[in-house]
Amino acid sequence: MKQASTYLTEDELAQLDRHARARGISRAAMIHELVTDYLKERAVRPKRVSTFDFGGPVSREERRRIIGEAYENRADRR
Repeated sequence: MKQASTYLTEDELAQLDRHARARGISRAAMIHELVTDYLKERAVRPKRVSTFDFGGPVSREERRRIIGEAYENRADRR
């Protein structure tokens, strides 16, 4: 792990210490937990991949045409 420094107001530090004490953990552990939770919540999630129902077997060309039309329609909505 690497070290990071920040400045907190006296009130922020007091609140942080109260919460850490109530949980029975150190101030550093509390800060680490808060940062970890914050980053997990804001993690970049992969974009959903569209799925296509071709309605049965189709040729490669037909598949490309259907997918191409879907992307064109999507671009028109932007």
